[in-house]
Amino acid sequence: MSGAQKQLVDYYGDALQSTVFIPSHHTASRLANKRVLRDAIKPKALLTSNNPWYRYGHPRCLVLHAFRDYVQTLCKPGVTDPNDIFYCGEPVDSLSLEEKLQTSYTCGHSSSDLEEIENNEYAIYSSTPKQSEAKLIEFKTDGVKWNFKIKSA
Repeated sequence: MSGAQKQLVDYYGDALQSTVFIPSHHTASRLANKRVLRDAIKPKALLTSNNPWYRYGHPRCLVLHAFRDYVQTLCKPGVTDPNDIFYCGEPVDSLSLEEKLQTSYTCGHSSSDLEEIENNEYAIYSSTPKQSEAKLIEFKTDGVKWNFKIKSA
């Protein structure tokens, strides 16, 4: 690993860590979303923009699932045990699991190969989980407690 991203990580280190991360450029798999940055940011939740209609294949499944499978810091909103590594933290207000979790999202493997993830249990939120429904995601925090709220349009 070398280049500007590595230099950025070397300089800022742990200061790059974030609770919520919005991957750049619709989660394209290069530049600002390189592995060296993913490993440094260590987010608990991802918020991505999504546009399955124009065949760009964004967000890229490869990048979303790298956070989930390799970085292993994404939390699961359904976990309630504070000692569990997948615990998202105490919510800022009491929300049902349905209000906290986006159970499906669409991501792309290429510009023409899209996949709908139907069983999302992680804090992965996309702006348009399905072509037939538009949802808005509201992030709430009081500085310590935090959570998402899924709002149907």
